[in-house]
Amino acid sequence: MQVEQLTYRVREVAGLQRAVVNWRLMARAPEPRKGYSSAQQAGLRYERKALKLLYREVPGFIDHPIFDFKTRHRGELLCGRAIPDGIVVDARRQLVTVYEIKLRHTERAWSQLGDFYLPIVLRAFPGLRVNLVEVCKWYDPDVRLAPAVELLSSPGEEASRGVFIWSGR
Repeated sequence: MQVEQLTYRVREVAGLQRAVVNWRLMARAPEPRKGYSSAQQAGLRYERKALKLLYREVPGFIDHPIFDFKTRHRGELLCGRAIPDGIVVDARRQLVTVYEIKLRHTERAWSQLGDFYLPIVLRAFPGLRVNLVEVCKWYDPDVRLAPAVELLSSPGEEASRGVFIWSGR
């Protein structure tokens, strides 16, 4: 059986076999740098500010945890890594909250949260509930998601699928 390394860009985890948090490794938020478009640089600057807000406002916040996972695809065992922008593990409430930071509220961000991170986090924390929160600067109510999301008044507010709009100031 051949084992391949998935790239960070792979966003499908059908056939998920195993997922664990690699507590020994922690990723860092990417730095805006030459070679990135101005939109990418703006997004990274916003993410760095939002991470500071989450550390201040959300007890137990951990940024960029690394989840190692294995999935089976077409008979092959594939290994990969998932790195959400942040999580909070609240054992007392049996809850994990996954955070994704984006400049704009998009279907793609929710696909990343719900279709990619959610199954991995559920597998890594069996028996715990998982909430998904998008932190964004610009919210477009015309972006329709199923199921619907709840607008949050603070980044630590509990909702199974929430959006916290933050200007970045």
